[in-house]
Amino acid sequence: MLQSVDFRDGLERPSAVVEIINQKGQVEELENILSDPDRRGLVYITTPPEGVAAVDWCKNTEKVLGRFQGMAFAFVLDGPARVEFNSRAGDGRRIPAGSIRTFFPGVDVSDSDDASRHRLLHASTIKESSTARLGRIIRRGQVSHMSHLPLPQALRDFDYELLKRKSDAAHQAVKDGVATQDGNVASRERLKKAVEDSHEIMNLALDENAQLHAKVQEERENSELLALENEEFSGIIRTLREEGERLRRERDFYRTNLSKVGDRGASLVYSYVDESGDILYPDTFEGLLAEMGDLPGVRYFGDPVDTRDLDEYSDLGSAAVQKAWDALVTFSAYVEARDKKVYEGSLSQYINNASHGFLMRAVGVKWGEGKTVRENARMSAQRTVHRLPDSISKDGSKVLIYHVALATGRAGSPRLYFDDTYSQAGFVTVGYIGAHLDNTLTN
Repeated sequence: MLQSVDFRDGLERPSAVVEIINQKGQVEELENILSDPDRRGLVYITTPPEGVAAVDWCKNTEKVLGRFQGMAFAFVLDGPARVEFNSRAGDGRRIPAGSIRTFFPGVDVSDSDDASRHRLLHASTIKESSTARLGRIIRRGQVSHMSHLPLPQALRDFDYELLKRKSDAAHQAVKDGVATQDGNVASRERLKKAVEDSHEIMNLALDENAQLHAKVQEERENSELLALENEEFSGIIRTLREEGERLRRERDFYRTNLSKVGDRGASLVYSYVDESGDILYPDTFEGLLAEMGDLPGVRYFGDPVDTRDLDEYSDLGSAAVQKAWDALVTFSAYVEARDKKVYEGSLSQYINNASHGFLMRAVGVKWGEGKTVRENARMSAQRTVHRLPDSISKDGSKVLIYHVALATGRAGSPRLYFDDTYSQAGFVTVGYIGAHLDNTLTN
């Protein structure tokens, strides 16, 4: 059908196959497709692993992407085209060997912040996952993207016109039937059909109203969560700004006074070298699980499958992984401070008052759940962790209510559930890292 109809998505006609681009001159055309403001579908761009021919990688990519006809474009970059694209793409948009990047509509090559929207399916994930799992990752991203796209206005107008005509015809038939009251069989059948059509249209309207109501409720909760996070981040920024200003005053004080105590003091003024390295984050939740073992203050009792499944949300981005890691390293730093007896407070005090000076990166922490969630047996069961040491719970289980919102309003709105069990066991218990559990809106 794509070949027989002049079907376009923005500038280009969608293809049913993965195309190989190996010429430097083709890169500009590819960039035009990416930045096309009228494009609605996704663009998948991949590069072969080292030593793998582009043709072979193209076949493998087609298996992973499945049937993407009409929903996306797909390209394999090879040779000079790969080098040229990566040199022009900038940080956050490059395509490492053996990976697949999903480009959403409206790529803004001039905006460095825009790069975070376009999720990378890492080479390690592709190598270690089955074709079926990779297909789920791709399909979930496609469905999520297409389901959130508004219908083109022309289609909305057409759909509205069809429903309006059907409604008008049903109304007229009922009106005519009531007016005649002739008892004719054919007339009664027309009247019956008109009533059925009216009933169908009413049900469509009611269903849409129910869906819109549920969406409004969901967005209201998301809005409240985002507002709370915004307040939290505003407080953090304000504290950091005040601390930065204080440190600058302190620095200037020492510089001024050291300069007055002779050559040795003057040489010390500018001798400090910051040797702290860059903060390294896991690329995926799979990587987070692997590296969690290096955090001695944290024990994970949840199902790793729930955590790995988060990598299947193509619209989640790297921020959620980083937020989870920031929380975990904060938990571990808290335990280390308690072990060294340089901190005596609880984990909530450690996080809520970072003036202690130890590592603290956790944000978006919620210290409870609503009454309905706590009193609902099914919801409580979802938040119950098992196989705990006897020192924490005699039956080895406990309901966790502390959690970190890793993302809100997208990609399953994942959460990390934990509890401060240092006093009982000497570590922080993490019981769940996965998609949003049921609450009053999802019940």
